[in-house]
Order: sequence, then C-alpha cells, then structure tokens
Amino acid sequence: MAIDLTGLSNVNAGSRNNKVGTNATNSRSESTGNQPAVSPQPQPETVKLSNEAQNLSKLEESVAQLPDVDETKVAQIKQAIEDGSYSIDAERIAAKLTSLEGSLFG
Repeated sequence: MAIDLTGLSNVNAGSRNNKVGTNATNSRSESTGNQPAVSPQPQPETVKLSNEAQNLSKLEESVAQLPDVDETKVAQIKQAIEDGSYSIDAERIAAKLTSLEGSLFG
C-alpha cells in the first residue's frame, strides 16, 4: 500500500528549497555574471507501509469496533448476583493476584 503525500510537505520544503536555491544561485550569479536563477522542482513524497504495518492497521480498526464492555457477561453476572447463584472463589482470586504480582515484580 503506497500513500502519496504529494503537496503535504512540498509547500514548506519547496519554499525552503527555493530560498536555499535562490541564495546559492545569487552567489553564483554574482561571481559568474548574469545566470538566471533556476529552482529545482520538488519531488512528490511517497510512503510504503510494510505488510506488518498494514496488518496492524487492520487489527486496530477491528479492535476499535469492539464494544468496551461485554454487555452479555455483565447481564449474566447481575442475574447471578440477584438470584444468589454467584459464587466467589477466594482461592482462585488469591492465586491470580499472586501470579500478577510475580509477573510485575519477578
């Protein structure tokens, strides 16, 4: 996938190039006589994205479309709390916290 950035940075780059080119040309024309100032045409800039970058971009778009909250799971947990069937496994929570702490400070 190529992205054409023609015209985005050429305005500033072109004006910079023209100033530099004009100064250099003026110096030359003073020393050699009456040579006209010639400024080079700015070349269009292009960017090519690697396959990995293209895949990452597609993945980011897919993730952006996912909801922030799994509403179905929230509804199931709410229902389980309301009807009293929601149980908390303290040992499982402790094991996960210990594992997390180990990976952070390990």
